[in-house]
Amino acid sequence: RFEIKEVYFISFIYGLSLSNHWPSMIILAPVLFFVYLINIKKTHLQHHIMLILFFIAGLTPYIYMFIRAGVPAALNWGNPSNLENFIWVVSRKAYLGPVDASWDVFRYQIMEFLKLFLTNFGWLWIFAIPGVIAVNKYSKKLNAVLLSSALLIIFIVVFYNRTQEDVKWLIQIFIMPAEYITGLFISAGTVYALSRFKNKKTYFVVMAIAAAAAGFMISDNFKKNNHSNDYLSYDYGNNLLNTMETGSLYVADGDYNLMPVYYIQEIEKRRTDIIFATASFMIFDWGINDFIKKYENIPMKPFDTERNILNIIENYKNKTDVYRSAFMPKLDPYMNGYTAVPKGLLVKLNPLKKTYSPALYRMYSYRSIFEKFAKESKNDYDLIGWYPVSMVNQANALLSGGYPEQAAKLYIMALDFPIDKPEGNIYYNASLAYARMGDTDNELKYLRLAALRGTGFSSAYERLGALLYDRGFYKEAKKAFIESKERGGNTPLLQKGIDSLSPLTELQMNEAMLNKANQYLLGNDFKRAEELYKLLLENKFKRDIIYLNIGVFHYRTKNLEVAVENFRKSNNETASVRAISYLALALKENGMLTEAVKELESGIKLFPQDKELWGLYTKFKGENAEQ
Repeated sequence: RFEIKEVYFISFIYGLSLSNHWPSMIILAPVLFFVYLINIKKTHLQHHIMLILFFIAGLTPYIYMFIRAGVPAALNWGNPSNLENFIWVVSRKAYLGPVDASWDVFRYQIMEFLKLFLTNFGWLWIFAIPGVIAVNKYSKKLNAVLLSSALLIIFIVVFYNRTQEDVKWLIQIFIMPAEYITGLFISAGTVYALSRFKNKKTYFVVMAIAAAAAGFMISDNFKKNNHSNDYLSYDYGNNLLNTMETGSLYVADGDYNLMPVYYIQEIEKRRTDIIFATASFMIFDWGINDFIKKYENIPMKPFDTERNILNIIENYKNKTDVYRSAFMPKLDPYMNGYTAVPKGLLVKLNPLKKTYSPALYRMYSYRSIFEKFAKESKNDYDLIGWYPVSMVNQANALLSGGYPEQAAKLYIMALDFPIDKPEGNIYYNASLAYARMGDTDNELKYLRLAALRGTGFSSAYERLGALLYDRGFYKEAKKAFIESKERGGNTPLLQKGIDSLSPLTELQMNEAMLNKANQYLLGNDFKRAEELYKLLLENKFKRDIIYLNIGVFHYRTKNLEVAVENFRKSNNETASVRAISYLALALKENGMLTEAVKELESGIKLFPQDKELWGLYTKFKGENAEQ
């Protein structure tokens, strides 16, 4: 049916949507124009004028830009106080940066589209096909327009409106109109499907199932969409500001590094002492003028961003502390004249190559980082990534500056954050820190973890192989040496390790490991001996001898209960005179003389000719009788 008031309302809402984000909404115009076109005979001049007026009324939020730009604004993007600047802002001139077509671009755009589109409606997708049938029955023309519009939108967004891979999630904004159309089909399909059930009882059962399913979806999705406790951006802004001394200059770029600081300075009126320069604004005359009005007159020219930023830094570097955001790819090549040192989430520019304590990270707030919604949200996930990146950068500086202990702690702290990161390389860096401290136990621990996480450094595997070889883990050392070789390692030490281990059979390696473990035991280094023994026991190699050796060590160090346990294990594997004798001695010294006599009796049955067992038995039997 046709209701002119509804068309007025649609016209107003569509104008309003264009004032919000016109590039994603403009592609819905053919659908709305079709609705108007099929009812054109029912309208007259007055209707047409009213439709235009309602549409213009929807666009009126744009007037706010003229008004707000005329007075001091916190963020005066493009300064749209005149028609030329207004057109520049609305036409999004600053965002025009086409991405060349390639298979890689199409691949990640297609995958992003599928990930979003096919999962966004959950089980409701089952109603999309009956929805198409229902709309087609109602109007073949409308069905054709909706389907063709949805397909055209998808094609334009995925194959024409190409985005860079690091912001591929922007596709979600532009694909929304196609999702609205899909939602229409799903709604129509739901009504159509329910209308097929003539029986009231069946109808209500289906309704109840649908309501329960909807309830489940709401409950399940609420957890990841509820951001009432999302303090990530706010805390990030506070953490940035807490990094800087009073009156510092802060040069930054990237929304994460800018917007929270604007909020804290402009809305909460805190840390207004910070001199805040947004690098991307220094491209344009309006950005330059805003900075000069707020702070001081510094020579700058439009479209000479690098020189403008360097002029700002030069002006302030001898007056106050100077900081920049951790990642500024456009400006990094021009920072060669400055000593840039990581300090917390920022980089400090100073004349001395000074390193900073990681204690700063204990001052930061980490609320919400481990919540479910933080992993589900692309923006939150990216923001969290700045913490481990900054920690690793500062740890690298500490390691180079001669503070390996602090560096190691910071590397390990960086590994706690719940995002994808090059764990293998971070573990390797931690091992280097422990190597500087002479702590080979922890060095080996983190080298093993680095190999487990697949670090790409051949030197990591070579060093791992050398430490393992020295400790007696010959099979593991051989594997590490080979891994190093496969990753391009080519040193005399590496080749020597491979040449010495390659000819050995598994049996020979096990024998060598047992000998190494026995050497550790003789030197009272039970911890290292135990590591080798444990591995040999897992390989079921000479378990009787290993248990006996462990038992003897504990017997000599007066740990009698553990000694008894291992002597029993040795006998269970393969009974021997030595194991039985030591077991009897350990039992006796532990105050269990009767049990010792019984063990000797059992041993004599197995070895009736052994004089050692008979001698102990006679001695212990007599002592037992006296008791």
